[in-house]
Amino acid sequence: MNITIRDATIEDIDSILTIQKKAYLFQAKKYDDYDMAPMIETVDEVKKVLKSHIILVAVIDEQIVGSIRLIKTGAEAEIKRLSVDDDWQGNGIGHMLMDVVELQDQSIKRLWLLTGSKSYRSINMYKKFGYKLYKEETHKDYTLVFLEKILTD
Repeated sequence: MNITIRDATIEDIDSILTIQKKAYLFQAKKYDDYDMAPMIETVDEVKKVLKSHIILVAVIDEQIVGSIRLIKTGAEAEIKRLSVDDDWQGNGIGHMLMDVVELQDQSIKRLWLLTGSKSYRSINMYKKFGYKLYKEETHKDYTLVFLEKILTD
């Protein structure tokens, strides 16, 4: 299996959103929140992100199977919307996307992300990548956890 990670293009947006909404449906059910941003994001919103930030896709045999975003602000960046197609879960694609996104910009000194407090599998994966919990916040009727990773030269 040959997995390629590359920059997303406008032509990839429909595939990105399809995979994203399918991947986040599990989270939406878990938190009873079908209006969370990954579930209601539009093509136009992704086009706007694509113009000013990094979106990477994982591709196998010309088929997009996952994506991730890096939203940079100064020397820090937020990792968002890590999504892997259900049919390709368990093949290390999420890990590959995390590895590659962390190397996108050497000027970044701090990476951060958020997820729901009941997303144990995701939290454990992020901790394996060296992310540490630094804040919790109530959102609607559930808790979001914020994790960060400080990068050194």
